[in-house]
Amino acid sequence: MVYKRMSLIGLVIAVAIMFYFYMAFNTVKITVTNSSSSVSGPGNDTWDTAFGGIFASPNFSDTLPHYQYKKLEENFKKRKERKEKSDDGYFMSGWGIGTIGLFSIPKQYPFSGINDAVERFRLNAMDSLTNTLSKENNTTRKAQLQILIDSLLLSGNMPATISNNVNPSEGKDNLFYFALNNYKLKDEFTEFYTDKDTYNLAIVKWDSIVKVDSATNDTTGHYVSKRINVRYSVHAKKILIPLSISKNVFDNINLLMQIFTWIFSFFAAYIFIGLPVQILLNISRGKAFILQNLKYLKTITVATAIICLLGLSLPYILHLIFANRIPYEFLPAGFMEIISANFRMIVVLIAMFFITRAFQKGYKLQKEQDLTI
Repeated sequence: MVYKRMSLIGLVIAVAIMFYFYMAFNTVKITVTNSSSSVSGPGNDTWDTAFGGIFASPNFSDTLPHYQYKKLEENFKKRKERKEKSDDGYFMSGWGIGTIGLFSIPKQYPFSGINDAVERFRLNAMDSLTNTLSKENNTTRKAQLQILIDSLLLSGNMPATISNNVNPSEGKDNLFYFALNNYKLKDEFTEFYTDKDTYNLAIVKWDSIVKVDSATNDTTGHYVSKRINVRYSVHAKKILIPLSISKNVFDNINLLMQIFTWIFSFFAAYIFIGLPVQILLNISRGKAFILQNLKYLKTITVATAIICLLGLSLPYILHLIFANRIPYEFLPAGFMEIISANFRMIVVLIAMFFITRAFQKGYKLQKEQDLTI
């Protein structure tokens, strides 16, 4: 029996699988686009500049004509949506491998049908007028300021839909990040937001706890702001650590990560699909307990063990490495979450261990029988 180091059938299957995914990725373009208690926000102005505007709520004049009121309400909702998606890194673009990744996010949130410079001027004017309004005591003057703010909001030609044709990697002012996956905020009331190129958390400070009965407490509190040195994507559960690199460096690193991913995928297809097919073909030919099958099974078992080990340990290793960059308010994936994420591979590893042992014993018996004959 001659042992071939590489299975030809396994290589053909691995190449076919890689070709299929290559065609799929180049055919469909995907853009990566989350007791009773009460918490009070900072206010109810038309657009509250505190906390980056995340608690802003509409406060339009009831004397406006209905069509103007609905227009203001619609524009407000679109501006709120734009703010939320901008904070969340909606136009995130990059490449991730397991628990890490490298991503690019446009510095200015891209949208269509509007001049960026004019829009920024309009929004700055509204923020300035809103601040003045909050400090004004004269009723007549406050009414005049409110009309100006409503007029600016009404004049905003906000698009009906956010542009989906923008390629974030083509932006001139992109921000680059190293991503750590599977992180969440400890407190359900904590909110992340960006404000003037800074990253912040709105954290609840509890003011009072009133005991309603033996089983219920009524707690009230307010938000305070805390600046942090990382960005956070709620929908993707990623902590994004800023990188001071150029676009060329980012593109080169991204290319290397993609090459590594394709190489890893090729070997994964060869080991976990190609080799099992080769083993089944050998068995169908009456060659079950041969050295070739045994070595293929050991290769699959070792590869599965390595993947399981990395999947279980890498989140903790990365958390220790970046402990000084990760704010206290964030939690990594728990032990049971990590076990659950790697459960299938653990089951495969256990199954492969016993199958390999069985084939090893069968190979020894087959060898003894051949010597006897």
